Amino acid sequence: MLHVARTTAQLHDSRSLENDYTRSREIVGQGTLAPANSWWEGLANTYEIAVEVSRGWRNLGIARQLLKLVFEREPLEHHIVLGMGLSWHWDMEGLGINRFRYRQVIEQLFASYGFVEYLTSEANIRMDPANILLGRLGSAVGQQTINQFFQRLLQSDTLPGFLGVTYE
Repeated sequence: MLHVARTTAQLHDSRSLENDYTRSREIVGQGTLAPANSWWEGLANTYEIAVEVSRGWRNLGIARQLLKLVFEREPLEHHIVLGMGLSWHWDMEGLGINRFRYRQVIEQLFASYGFVEYLTSEANIRMDPANILLGRLGSAVGQQTINQFFQRLLQSDTLPGFLGVTYE
């Protein structure tokens, strides 16, 4: 029988961390909610979520439980929560799947919590066609913040036609 305990830490600067661990205190997974990186700077109440499960503990529903725990503990309806799926972080070999199948697994996992894919000009996402940006716009996010979010998705200093584009 699998016994997994959980710890929650509210970190400084509005980050939170969820850990799942065994009786022997081996950490088997973690979920982190932290202020979004500099690409999203200035966009109010925007956070990035990350979920990781140790190789020997995958396919047991731990990632789903970590997401559930984050959303149960945090009031997120006033927030934009982003998940960045970057192929160079994925253990495709450990799961025996290719990067596009891994992307699909991530997309399905996050979709059950209201995340959808957004196309973006963000440099890390553009580095590999398997990379994915997922977002969840809380039901109480203001229209001005939503407009800023969509402007930021396609912000670019290098793509023709995207510099200074505004959507009102």
